[in-house]
Formats: sequence, C-alpha cells, structure tokens
Amino acid sequence: LVVKTDSDGNVDNDDGWIVQFGRGNRNMGNSALEVADGYLICGMLSGNSAILKLNKTTGESIFTEMHDNGGIDGFEHMALTPSGILAVGFTQADPEDAGNTFFPYGQGHITFLDAEGKNPTGQSVNAYMSHAYRIKPIGSDYIISGTTEDAQEYAVIKINNSGGKIWDKTFGGSNQDHCFGMD
Repeated sequence: LVVKTDSDGNVDNDDGWIVQFGRGNRNMGNSALEVADGYLICGMLSGNSAILKLNKTTGESIFTEMHDNGGIDGFEHMALTPSGILAVGFTQADPEDAGNTFFPYGQGHITFLDAEGKNPTGQSVNAYMSHAYRIKPIGSDYIISGTTEDAQEYAVIKINNSGGKIWDKTFGGSNQDHCFGMD
C-alpha cells in the first residue's frame, strides 16, 4: 500500500492518492525514495524482491520489476548510484517466519540495478549481516546497517560503489538486537 498525502495528511484532494500492489501474501512495501520523475518503492511481491516506480501526480505504475534473489527474499531500502539503484535486503528467509513482518533469519544481500530496476547484479553480504535494513550514500561509498545471524548484534558495513567492503563493525549486548534505521 502506498499513500501520498498533502502537507496536512489528506489524500482526498488533487495532491493525494492511494494505490495498492500485489496479490496473495508476502507482499511488503518497505521504503520509498523520491526521484526527479517519480517515487521508487522497494519491498517484496509474492515472496520476491521488488522495485516499483510510481508517477508523482497519479500514483500509476511506471514500472514494476520483480527479482527472485533466492528463496523468500526482499528489498528493504535503496540508494541511487551513478548508474542506477543499489537495493539492500535479504535472501533465503526462513519460511517458518511467514507470520512475521520481519525476516531476521535470512542471508544479507545487496543488488545493483539499472535506473529502470532491471539487470540485477546481486552480491551476498551474509558474512557481515543476515539482513540488510538500511543504506546511506557517503560520497561515492555506501554505509549499510542491519543485523547479524539470529539477530544477536547490530551490523554495519561500508562498501565502495562496486560492492567491495571497506570496513565492517558489529554492536550489541547479550540479547537480540535489531537495527531498523540509521542516520
């Protein structure tokens, strides 16, 4: 479900709209990114990673691209790159987590896409995190945050624009830790 409102939170005017995507289950809209000519939405459709581009004025779909990155998989967040989009998320989520909103027991994954959400080049980051939640561009590099296997610690990695690891860190205590955002 994607909702656009005016500055007062209203959708019942010329500036607002509501659109819904997906059928069945395992459909999630995890984050949105405004671009010059629309909105990019990433998440999961029918258990596969998905990225959509919507018209700013109407909410109509400009494109919908789904990618089977392995098992139950999804994109959590994205950033623009000089040649397209870098999406972060997970693959191989535990199907027994089907009732959960979050899939902490997967394998961390990043995907480079072109500007139309096509031509995916995927790369595991599972050695550093089992679920990549957020990404932020820093100059020509990217910081990615998430959680380690079994959600035991927060995980943060810095990669270059071709996906090479610059550094990685973990943080946390003696209980499960989830990192759902960063700045």
